[in-house]
Amino acid sequence: MLQDNHRLLATVAVLLVVFLGPGSRTARCEASVFWGGLSPGPHLVGFEAVEKYDYSRTFREKYYYDGVPYDGERARPIQICVWYPASPRDDATPLVLSEYLFPLPEDSRFFDILSQLQARELGSLFGLLGNNRALVQDMINLPVSAVSEAPRLAGTFPLVVYFANSQTGISEDAVLCEYLASHGFIVATSHSLGAVGLTPDMLPLDVEATVRDRELVLGHMRDYSNVNPDRVGLIGRGYGGLGALIMQMRNSDVDAVAAVDPLFTYRPLLEFAAGSPFYDATRMQVPLMIAYPSGVDEMFDKSLVEDLPYSDRCFFGFPMARRQNLSSYGIVAAIGLDTTGAADISSPSYEAFCRHTLDFMKAYLLDDSSSLESLNSPAMGAGDIVASVLPASTPPPTEAQFSRLIEADRIEKAVDIFYQLKKSDPDLVIFQEATLNALGYNLLTANRLREAAIIFKLNTEAYPNSANVWDSYADACIASGDTQAAITCYERVLEVLPGDSAVGPGIREILQNNATQGLERLRQ
Repeated sequence: MLQDNHRLLATVAVLLVVFLGPGSRTARCEASVFWGGLSPGPHLVGFEAVEKYDYSRTFREKYYYDGVPYDGERARPIQICVWYPASPRDDATPLVLSEYLFPLPEDSRFFDILSQLQARELGSLFGLLGNNRALVQDMINLPVSAVSEAPRLAGTFPLVVYFANSQTGISEDAVLCEYLASHGFIVATSHSLGAVGLTPDMLPLDVEATVRDRELVLGHMRDYSNVNPDRVGLIGRGYGGLGALIMQMRNSDVDAVAAVDPLFTYRPLLEFAAGSPFYDATRMQVPLMIAYPSGVDEMFDKSLVEDLPYSDRCFFGFPMARRQNLSSYGIVAAIGLDTTGAADISSPSYEAFCRHTLDFMKAYLLDDSSSLESLNSPAMGAGDIVASVLPASTPPPTEAQFSRLIEADRIEKAVDIFYQLKKSDPDLVIFQEATLNALGYNLLTANRLREAAIIFKLNTEAYPNSANVWDSYADACIASGDTQAAITCYERVLEVLPGDSAVGPGIREILQNNATQGLERLRQ
């Protein structure tokens, strides 16, 4: 019976999107009833949906199991949903909630997948509203705050890419997305899909699929003239929190990450999160905000977050009876199940979370000092909200960053950084010997003899027991005419070669002969 309800409501929602006339909506775009006590920013909010296919990935198999060719589109379907600061429009009327459950596509091929996603989200609403069909219909007909395809406001704005949870849709945080857009952010997302199925699961392949989807969203949004590509933030809810974390770890253009009730803070899932082949804690080097329901789940564990040493980590724990109260769904349930007829329905925890997230994004995407002060203020932890901060340590350069200093003719700076880091951490590996060797020979080939000698010498400091780096340093010394230094290098080759296990038999013989003959020649 519940499945029948889902099908019926999916049909009802689509009909609402298609046939709901403008006369049944308000004439102005204002904070909707779902906002509770939140105050909108200075901008109207526009909303649009764009359909794209990712032809680098398939979502449907080429053939059915019995060998019959599949005659539909096989590429991965991505509908990109965008909230943005908008300009006023005379005929502007707000959308209704059903249009978030089913963002009407221009590409009719998307109707099937969007209907399935709509049914999935309607299932969540049924659960929230006691399986009351009439109540669900009432809720999805309520206006939200965004206007469909309103003109984009002139200027440039930071971009926030949103990761929804695994079994819910964009309406779960629609209030947050609208709220951020009203305050001058562009928020973009896509629906949560598994690698080959409707709903992502606890599988590395599904996590990777959700990350790649949002990477496609990011690439698409860079074509918007009012997006500032140098100011990018990520927000991830639940399952999507891990996706947001991983996306930053492989994209240094991301400036801040907010994770809401993320799966990587639950003890049973810590091993799955940290064991992802795409997870690299050392690459998380931007501020991270964690919002979690402090009074609901004893499984909350921030040990994985504590092991992100190069990130400023802000924790905000919100007391609540149910974790849905930290989302737009909590407000939907409060409105739908209200029996008092109260005009105002508010969710203090969710509203506080929205304000904290706005402060977080303004602080790190807009360099807003007052927002940063609000985040760091002891008042943020007043009352029942639990607030704490773990400051970041300064990260060492990656090998690529170190190499780019050398390639940019900042060799002295690179050398200074090397000695400072080795002094504080003698075991730190900043670069591989082959990498620096290649850079040294590039300089030698360009006849930049002094710089080449500096680089080869630095390699001997990092790998004093490598015969090959001493042999390379000898080449630079000979080219510079420094005979005595070259003799010393060849003597070191012969000294360390017997214990150098990294050298194969063929190369060992070459290094042996080269050093022996070089010493004979230079000593004459």
